[in-house]
Amino acid sequence: MKFYDEYKDRRGEFEIVAFHDPSAKDLEDLEAKIAGVRQQVWEGQDLPFPVVMDNTGETVRAYGIDSFPTVLLLDPEGNIVRGGGEPLLASKLKETSPAVRALVEKLALAKKLAAALDEVVAAGGDDAAFALATYARASMKPTDALVVFRALAKLENDIALGALLGDYALRAKDPAVRAAAAKALGESGDKRALPELQRVAKEDGVERVKKAAADAAAFLQK
Repeated sequence: MKFYDEYKDRRGEFEIVAFHDPSAKDLEDLEAKIAGVRQQVWEGQDLPFPVVMDNTGETVRAYGIDSFPTVLLLDPEGNIVRGGGEPLLASKLKETSPAVRALVEKLALAKKLAAALDEVVAAGGDDAAFALATYARASMKPTDALVVFRALAKLENDIALGALLGDYALRAKDPAVRAAAAKALGESGDKRALPELQRVAKEDGVERVKKAAADAAAFLQK
């Protein structure tokens, strides 16, 4: 309910639907079952989103639900997002917020990328990290990887670290991008990156990437 209210201006982009298991046979029965919860947990409020009666248990079986409550996140095509839930949905909504989109556009249209990166870093916070991560994923040229990743590292927050360790940085297909991410992680001073850098230094199939990761790991261990 708090999530639904917090993102009320973004409801055109998501919906929450509650399913009740077959233990409630009709709406009257459902009302009786949730009366206590409404008073004790929901502060007397009704759920602001749809509640669907799963009288036959078909939905519970179809999604393999064996405990309650269970939260599932579905993508726009109706597929279950593995490991998805409220935190991931919140992350996606923040990643596509108007503030983040404006920062990404600033980067995409910049004539001098370094200056635009400095402005985004100066803005700070989660919006800046999401903007840089989005730019790295969608618009960044491999030749710009190091300068973009260094900007991410300067933010020193969890979102920036996750982006640097992710599929478009340290796990990217392009070896040059992986090497740049490794170097930026070493310069960040964030020792949480150490296990992944050590893994890359040992397992990556490209020598220059392995060396960049090994050098970064060694720097973090100093």
